[in-house]
Amino acid sequence: PTTTTQTPSIPIVQGLENCSSPSIIYVYVSQEQKENAEKFLETFIHEATRQGINIQNIGGCMVNATAQGWRLRLYPSLLIKGNISGLERYVEDYVDGLGIIDYSISEAVARYLQINVTYTYHVKVYIVNGLSKWTKRNITLTPEFIKTLQSIALAHVDSVERIDGNPPIKVDYRPTFLFYSNDDLTKGIIYMEKIGENYYTIKKQYMLLLATEFFMTRFVEIYFDPKVPEEDIPVVGNREAPIILYIFEDYWCPYCARFYKVNHELITELINNNTLQLHPLDFIVHRDVAELHALTRCLYEYTGNSSIYFNITLDLYYGFIDKGERPTIDTVLGIINKSMSNEMVNKIISCANDKVNEILDETNSFHDKYGVRATPTLLFWNRETGKGMLIEGYIDEEEFKNIIGWLRK
Repeated sequence: PTTTTQTPSIPIVQGLENCSSPSIIYVYVSQEQKENAEKFLETFIHEATRQGINIQNIGGCMVNATAQGWRLRLYPSLLIKGNISGLERYVEDYVDGLGIIDYSISEAVARYLQINVTYTYHVKVYIVNGLSKWTKRNITLTPEFIKTLQSIALAHVDSVERIDGNPPIKVDYRPTFLFYSNDDLTKGIIYMEKIGENYYTIKKQYMLLLATEFFMTRFVEIYFDPKVPEEDIPVVGNREAPIILYIFEDYWCPYCARFYKVNHELITELINNNTLQLHPLDFIVHRDVAELHALTRCLYEYTGNSSIYFNITLDLYYGFIDKGERPTIDTVLGIINKSMSNEMVNKIISCANDKVNEILDETNSFHDKYGVRATPTLLFWNRETGKGMLIEGYIDEEEFKNIIGWLRK
């Protein structure tokens, strides 16, 4: 909820037996929660309206969970009876044939209204620190932070333990939160996954969000092979080189341009001595730049020459920095025309017309799989040591060298 705008009161009846269909059911266990039923439902309905879901004419009920013999994950919670257009997609589970609306929504509304939340699930939380200087954080366990952990787990936090060494079960990335619970924490939470008997953590596609929002770092150590799809992707350097650098980039990204300008010599040196292989990946932040990426990708597909592709990329970024102007389709075609025949240029243009949607789909898949949100995002992976580093944003040459050194340890 982001506003306090008043929503007209809705009729609320007491007791499940009095609920008509369709209706929104407010479930409570404490007197405080019962007294705030009307305010809670008004806030929820107002926020739903802001999201384009019109439920202002839907009836409301409030039900005591204890009287029904229910054990929901938390209280207050929202259920729906019958079909309510637009709300079905937020139903995460069912109880007695009633749809349970995503618990995180109910929890957020309660927090916003400063209503005390009652959790029925319990967890022990391990704060798994990173092992590098970029990812090791000293989090202060304030009461507010404990509330934050409860909001993430949607469970009562019984205890918290910091771990700087090995956690009780292997995790795929650090820093992270590891949860131990006898309850199924994945139920009704899209971002939670089970990784062992009674152990849960946040899915990998949220690891950058977790790092930036809760650990205040844009670096994430990874301990799983990222297995980035490489079909039709340019690879600059020896494919047998131990360290892979995937760069999620956008030709209109000024910090991508700066990254290449500052680190070009170091990258070239590491490629030439067979330490590094470079994989540029299209990640479209600015929709109008997709056609430019499609042209360079098609050029690579027709020539199979990653060096030509890389040099054109450098030309585009250097021109961006030197002129202060975003590259255009004419900029790309002007560079290609210098080294390609008219016939080849026409083939590349034809190919690019069909390539745009493919590149946009790749952007979505990179977001869904790795949590990439911005450019540049750098993904280092050392195949020999089995560890890597995911970084959101620009790094300079000194930091680049330090990361390579850490990956080799």
